[in-house]
Amino acid sequence: MNAVLNIFRKELTELRRDRKSMIAVLMMVLTSGPLVIALMFFMLSQQLDKLDAPRVAVANLEAAPELVDFLERQGISVEAAPADYAARLRDGRLSVALEIDPDFRADVAAGRPATIRLLADSSRDSFNVVYPHLRRGLQAFDRAWGDNRLILRGVAPQVAHPLGLEEVDLANAGNRGSKMASNLIGFYTLFAGLLGSLAAALELTAGERERQSLEPLMTLPLSPWQIALGKWLAASVYNLAAISGCLLAYLLTLNFAPLPEVGLPFRFGLIEAGNFLVVIMPFALLVPAALLLLGSFGKTVKEAQSTISVGLTLTGLIPLLTMFRSGPPAVWESWLPMTSQMRAMEQVLRGDPIAPLAWFALWLVPLVLTALCLVGLTRNLAAEKLLSSR
Repeated sequence: MNAVLNIFRKELTELRRDRKSMIAVLMMVLTSGPLVIALMFFMLSQQLDKLDAPRVAVANLEAAPELVDFLERQGISVEAAPADYAARLRDGRLSVALEIDPDFRADVAAGRPATIRLLADSSRDSFNVVYPHLRRGLQAFDRAWGDNRLILRGVAPQVAHPLGLEEVDLANAGNRGSKMASNLIGFYTLFAGLLGSLAAALELTAGERERQSLEPLMTLPLSPWQIALGKWLAASVYNLAAISGCLLAYLLTLNFAPLPEVGLPFRFGLIEAGNFLVVIMPFALLVPAALLLLGSFGKTVKEAQSTISVGLTLTGLIPLLTMFRSGPPAVWESWLPMTSQMRAMEQVLRGDPIAPLAWFALWLVPLVLTALCLVGLTRNLAAEKLLSSR
């Protein structure tokens, strides 16, 4: 182990000399997730501001003053529609418009259904903000109008509404609200674990081979597995540092940054950050071993970087399996690296306990894969072709 620690200290010294690459990777890892979260909260705050004071343009509003008064009591600002409101709806200058039929009063007097046209462009971002609020207001007006008609005819309104619906929300504060926010935090934590040791792995394998500094190392009385373990420990330190920095950035962003007041659907404090670190630890040890193995196949940094980039791109698609899942989690998700971490981090934010079998799978599979990658790296270091420039 003394030899392994000597290699470990030597590799850390080598990596400190390439400060620019290390700092560039760390800065990208530390800032990408918190910036996306902050941007999402600011965009959500803007949508909530629009929802607090929705505005609707009404054509022929003098035909239904009762409807206009009712909507305004519901908190919807009503204004006369311009002559070109249809064109403004198409180009996005208007979010939604109401078109009251000119025969509205005559239909009401005759007891016939009066016509109101709700015009909107569902492809616009503002559609999901204003349209549902306005539709609920119109449905409330329709129900109140129908109840008044029944009362005037001596019929109890309950006769027309035989179903008494009571809604009970069983969600707690942790699993109510934005699922996207919790998914993004889990995804960018894994993102930090994927890229935190990238520059270090390239430098410790293809970089040394390209600079021909690997030959003096191989002439020392060290076995290939000792060299492999020393390099893996050095790369793992950088990966764990990147993940820890990412979690610290989340703590500062979500608890101390002046984010808009949108109601965080979960709590992210020291306990959650510590649980995240325990959950992602086996994955953080697996990634450096896999990157070192892939990097050992490249004769140059550029060649190794191309190979690793393809692997990272394919691996980065795995979390999407859980992010866009609509049904309950499948059993295999607990045994596949990345999906098991995503699922466990989601449970941490929801406040749900993680089953013992899930903890076992969470640690066993990555550690087994780490051992296999280190065996492959040791075999590559023992091969004579590693010192060949061809």
